[in-house]
Amino acid sequence: MGVGRDTLAFARKHIPESPGAIAMAATESSSSTAEVSEPDIERMLSYRLQRAAYVVSRAAMRQERASFAASNGEARAIIMLGQKGPTTLNRLSRAAGLDKSQMSRVIAALAGRDLVWRESGVPSGGSVQLALTEAGAQLYRQLISAAARRNRTYLAALTAEERGALDTALRKIEAIARELGAE
Repeated sequence: MGVGRDTLAFARKHIPESPGAIAMAATESSSSTAEVSEPDIERMLSYRLQRAAYVVSRAAMRQERASFAASNGEARAIIMLGQKGPTTLNRLSRAAGLDKSQMSRVIAALAGRDLVWRESGVPSGGSVQLALTEAGAQLYRQLISAAARRNRTYLAALTAEERGALDTALRKIEAIARELGAE
């Protein structure tokens, strides 16, 4: 799946290049006592990030379901297990960004399809380790390859300078969010 000229032309035509396209609430405050209009949620950074993540996730989900018969949660679990190796349900749910009960259902479905195996911990009640089966590892390779193709498509729409700026901006935003207690 390459990036066609039509895709790049559409992105350039419909996506503003101005750095002012995202409103920063801190810079929109008024120094006067005059009435200040309510901020537009659709221009706020957190909304824009959430919306972009949703659109990207939906595109991935459609491809994963159509090509690999896997839900978004299943694909995330398989990719995380493929990347990190055997782990516990708690660690996997945190890494994949799913709550524990949701991840538990995902793992049950994957185990039922012989894509994930569960190994009980030590006899004294240790944690259950989760890992990919051979079929799960094969599906991981297909999923990660498709994810890499999508990633290249998204990045191809950006210049090298824009990619660097995006990376820097995301790191800064994540750091601030952690300081604010978001994670």
